[in-house]
Amino acid sequence: MLKKFSCLLLLTCAVAIPPPTTLKAQQVAPSDITEGVCDVDVPITGDWDVWYEITAVKGNGLFPTHLHDGIECVTTIKGTGFWWTADKGGTTTKVPAQKTLLVRDLTVHTGGNEDGGEMHYLSTHVMRAGAPFRDICTALGAPTSMIVNVNSSNPFKVIFRNQKFTDRPFKVKQDIKTLPSGASDTVLNEHGPSYITAVEAPLTLKSSGDTRTLAPGEGFLLAAGVTEMVGNAGEAPARMAVLQITELK
Repeated sequence: MLKKFSCLLLLTCAVAIPPPTTLKAQQVAPSDITEGVCDVDVPITGDWDVWYEITAVKGNGLFPTHLHDGIECVTTIKGTGFWWTADKGGTTTKVPAQKTLLVRDLTVHTGGNEDGGEMHYLSTHVMRAGAPFRDICTALGAPTSMIVNVNSSNPFKVIFRNQKFTDRPFKVKQDIKTLPSGASDTVLNEHGPSYITAVEAPLTLKSSGDTRTLAPGEGFLLAAGVTEMVGNAGEAPARMAVLQITELK
C-alpha cells in the first residue's frame, strides 16, 4: 500500500558445482578495484531479497521512471552515471566512476547515461522479500527526453531470496576487482553476510579445507564470520564482485 501511495503522490508514478581446480603457487594482488559504500539509516524490515548486478548502458538513454520496494546502492564502474530522484522536488546527480549513490527506500527515480559512449554500474537492491524488481510510475519533473530504447545489458545478475537479517540500519559495501592468473583475495565479514560472484570467468573458492569452483555468473552466499579465499586458477584474468551487508550499531 505504501509503495502505491508513493507513486500516486507524485502523479501516476544456485547451481551445480564443477570439479575444483588448484591455485598457482605464486600469488599476485588483485587490480582494477572499484569500491562503493552506502549507509542505510532506515532499516528494511522483515526478510530481504538481495539483487546484485552489473548494468552496462551503451549510448544515451534513461530507464523508465520507477521505484523499488527497498533501497538501491549504485557505484559507477565506467563512464558517468546520471540519476534523478523525486525527493526534494526533484534532484539530479551525476555519479562518475568510483563514486556511489544511495537511492532510498520507495523513492521514485530514473537513471542511465547522458554522456554518450558506455556507462557501467554495479548495483545492490535490498528489497522486501517477494517484491517485484521495480514498479514503473511517472512523476512531475522527471526527465523524459531520453527514456526511449535504452540499450542495456547485464554482465551478471544474481538474486539471493529470503535473506534473514535483523531490523536495524545497515551498511552496503560492494566492490569489483580483477584477479590476474594466479591472484587471490580473502573475503571476511564479521558482522553480516557476504555475496561473492564470478563475473565472466571461473573463480576458485577455498574455506575450511573445502575447495569449489564458482562458474561465471554464479553467486555464493558466505555466512558472517566465515573466511573465504577467492582465487583465479585460470590463464586469463577473472573479475570478482563482492557484496557485504553489515549492521550499523
